[in-house]
Amino acid sequence: MNENNLHNIIKNTAEDFIVDEIPLDFQKKPDGKYTIIKVRLTNWDTNRFVSVLARSLRISRKRITFAGTKDKKGITTQYFCINGAYSNELETLKDCEVMEVFRTDNMLRMGDLKGNKFSIRLNLEEVEDDHILNTNRSIVAGGGYWNLYGEQRFGTNRSNTHRIGEQIIRGNFEAAAKLYLYDPEFDSDGYRLDLSRDWNYKAALDNYPEYLGFERAILSHLASGGSFEESLDVLPKTLEIMFVHAFQSMLFNRMLKMRAEYSDSPDKVYVGDFVQQKDSYFNVSGELIEVTSFNYDKISKLSLENKVTAVMPLAGYETRLQSGIPGEIVEKTLTEFNVTREMFRIHKNEKLSSSGNYRGVRFIPIGFSCTNKWLNFSLGKGMYATTLIDQILENIKNR
Repeated sequence: MNENNLHNIIKNTAEDFIVDEIPLDFQKKPDGKYTIIKVRLTNWDTNRFVSVLARSLRISRKRITFAGTKDKKGITTQYFCINGAYSNELETLKDCEVMEVFRTDNMLRMGDLKGNKFSIRLNLEEVEDDHILNTNRSIVAGGGYWNLYGEQRFGTNRSNTHRIGEQIIRGNFEAAAKLYLYDPEFDSDGYRLDLSRDWNYKAALDNYPEYLGFERAILSHLASGGSFEESLDVLPKTLEIMFVHAFQSMLFNRMLKMRAEYSDSPDKVYVGDFVQQKDSYFNVSGELIEVTSFNYDKISKLSLENKVTAVMPLAGYETRLQSGIPGEIVEKTLTEFNVTREMFRIHKNEKLSSSGNYRGVRFIPIGFSCTNKWLNFSLGKGMYATTLIDQILENIKNR
């Protein structure tokens, strides 16, 4: 499905795309160290909201954490953790409703959620609800959905976060910073074009709009003589590390698409695979279990029963490679992009290094329904509703 077509099918208005976080179980404590606020936001980018929240509370944004980032366009319900107090500072903030405030001793960290519940209206008159429901049943019966990263992972308006990440792992920090400020593939704004002609960062500060706070922070750093290697350090940590993670995500998507060429059944396992246990949301955890010729039949059965799922790597300097077909896929992908695992150990800025991780190759939605073109379902953390919709529409188109 072409990305532009997908945008036409969903998200005509914020009210067409509603996301509610499914939190872990908080232990509320009246005198707890941290304040948790449950907030409903309309058309707010998560990182920019945190910056506004920090200014409103007059604290460093480092004292605010959250479980997951959300796309800007839509209505989202999220939880934010404040190392300090909250006293109605957001009461007059536009498109923001504070729904609950409580204290806890448990700090909220990235990934501390079960998943997300989605309600999405499709602008798709030519397809009946029953067709969508039957297609979902068919995909689930065939092993589930491929757990691809959605386009939002790579940037909503400028899909280049993975390209910036690639420059970082190659040690090209000047190219990375410049791509963030101006990308010829996406940018036509006069102020960005002006910067690209002479790279006069001080002059660009007079031209870049105030709302581009992150770009302006980099410009200010460079205009004052700061190094390219440290230029991205002025960004929020969650945003700075997203670049390398986006490049890992792009590699993962490539691996998954290659895997689909071997079998269109996501629950298929191979000798050489790694599998992990999964919860009801298909979040994986626990030790990596290697599939061998001795345990292949047993693990294949467990996969068909949705008790385990195969995983593929988010490549890093400690990534343990599979063997067999899965290992070949990883090696081919790394070779295709001229990348080695050791490149994710970033000597010029160690805190951007990534040891790697693993991600399930598939998912199955919970509570899937479709009524009058409104889709309702829940997914595990880091799983994309747009990926699910894309695969449904591709399946319908190819029938």
